[in-house]
Order: sequence, then C-alpha cells, then structure tokens
Amino acid sequence: DNPKLGQPILPKHLAQRKLNRGYEGLAVSGDSVYAFLQSGLTDEADSSRILRVEKSSGRALEEYIYPFESTPKGWSKIDKIGDAAAAGDGTFFVIEQNSSTGDDAFRRIYRIDPRGATNLLNLSGRKVNASDFCPTERTKAEVENCLLPVKKEFVADLVELGLRSSDKAEGLAVIDEKTLAIVNDNDFSDRPIYLMIVRLPN
Repeated sequence: DNPKLGQPILPKHLAQRKLNRGYEGLAVSGDSVYAFLQSGLTDEADSSRILRVEKSSGRALEEYIYPFESTPKGWSKIDKIGDAAAAGDGTFFVIEQNSSTGDDAFRRIYRIDPRGATNLLNLSGRKVNASDFCPTERTKAEVENCLLPVKKEFVADLVELGLRSSDKAEGLAVIDEKTLAIVNDNDFSDRPIYLMIVRLPN
C-alpha cells in the first residue's frame, strides 16, 4: 500500500496545455525526474516548459522555460520538443523541431542546463513569451524584471546529418559521453523507422 500512488503532483496550469502537446520527454538526473512538455501552454508560442519532480517525495519543485529558436521567415513554426535525455552531469540533450516535412524541416539537438533558470512555479501559472526573457547578458538588477530560460548550446543538425525531412525525431538516448542515439516516428505510416548514431564533437 503506497500512500503516494495516484498522488496529484502536476501544477494546475498544465491543464492549459495545447491539445495533444503533453509531456514528450522524460529524464532522470540525481534525485529528480525532469518532464519536458512538447510545446508551451495555449498562447505561449516562443517556448515550452520543463518540470522537475523530486523522486523521493513526488513533489513538483521547479518549472523552467525552454526557449525555442526563432522561426525563419516562411518556415513552419519551430515549436516542439521531440525527446530529452540526461547527459549525466546535470545537463540534458533535447530534440527541438517543427512539423514541416519539406525543405524547411527543422530537427536539431541542443544541450541545456536548467540550473539557475527562473522557477515558473513561483509565478502562479503566468503565461510567458519571448518579450519576458532576460537578455543574454544581464545585470543582477535585472533579475527581478525578467525571466531567465535554461541555457542552450547547439549540438547537431539532424537534417544536415541525413535524417529525412519527412521524419520526426522523437527518440533520444545517451550511449556514452560522446555518442547519442536518435530514432524517428513514422506516425503509423509505411515509412521505415531509422536509428541514427551521432558522434559528438569534442
């Protein structure tokens, strides 16, 4: 008899998520489980959210902003997290993409560090957009007047590496400190599912 079974832990504002855009990635780091929302809440077009839950207590402790890349003019909106995996040092690898299956397909991996990012759970469900983000270089006096997203670092462009533009990248695993594995989602079609192995640069 586990008293925690069925315990509600998700913040109420997640009921405002976009239809069919729930948690798309899950990663464990230390005593925490990190859940990656596929897209932001309704009316949040520039970012998504990452929830940190304490394993030992089942409590939601923090929620961070994940900023999407700016969408080039004429491209399908860059607005999805495909999957995430813990790197083992407090950082995470994340697949970021759009819905396009054409020449404007966007499929990239970033390495992120949530440490020091603004805790959205302190904001009572407030909606956020790019105009709320802190500038890249900020002073301490600006901390209370802006929201600090997770730190992002570009790792790889999966389209340039050969992932077909029609394939959504929705599986990510860390093989070792220099190697990632990615698989696509064929959405129940007759297209094949691929396994891509990516060796990281130094």
